[in-house]
Amino acid sequence: MQAVLPRGKLIILDSSLVQSATLPNPCLALITSRHLCTSLSLSQIIRAAIAGGVNLVQLREKDLGTTELHRLAFEIREITLGRALFFINGERTLAKECQADGVHFPEQELIKHRNYTNPSTDFLIGQSVHSLSFAQTAEEHHVSYVQLGTIFPSKSKPSFAGSGTELIRSVSSTIKTPIIAVGGINISNVRAVSQSGATGIAVISAIMEAKDPQKAAYELREVLETPQKST
Repeated sequence: MQAVLPRGKLIILDSSLVQSATLPNPCLALITSRHLCTSLSLSQIIRAAIAGGVNLVQLREKDLGTTELHRLAFEIREITLGRALFFINGERTLAKECQADGVHFPEQELIKHRNYTNPSTDFLIGQSVHSLSFAQTAEEHHVSYVQLGTIFPSKSKPSFAGSGTELIRSVSSTIKTPIIAVGGINISNVRAVSQSGATGIAVISAIMEAKDPQKAAYELREVLETPQKST
């Protein structure tokens, strides 16, 4: 199946990769924030992060206009295809157009988009949640994973104090849906997160602001892999 980039570049999208997509375990997700880019471009950071072990990229650029978001989505799809899963925040139509692997919804849209969470479809659905009750509701709607936070204080959500790893333990002992922990996670606390029952983590600044994004991703992935190797 083919898709045409807005700038006219043709890319070939292997639909079998999209249709057979499943959430990796462990999952190391990079949430984009182009405003954090300094010496490297967003595309360069994504490529480096994937080389280091990132296996899911989540496009989250809320202030971008439609045209630029569309262009960026196709660009990231090209980078991630066959290398990492690609999710787009909130834009289900765009996610379908560029053959992303899934779409990610904020907590407040859980009920609004309940009809999208059909377990028989090959399109993955991610859902942000901040409590056990919302995590249970998300599971009832058959989401592919819940993105649980805010675990630790973070720059992206400074008003949240952070719930700590106890929230992960509480949710993981109650639901079977995979849990991706998010919020202030870095190399100093990732082991505690991993050992609390999370399937993986989602990070922004830990990779986006790193001098060496590939190394930062590799170090995080190495810690995530450790519990898997010891079982």
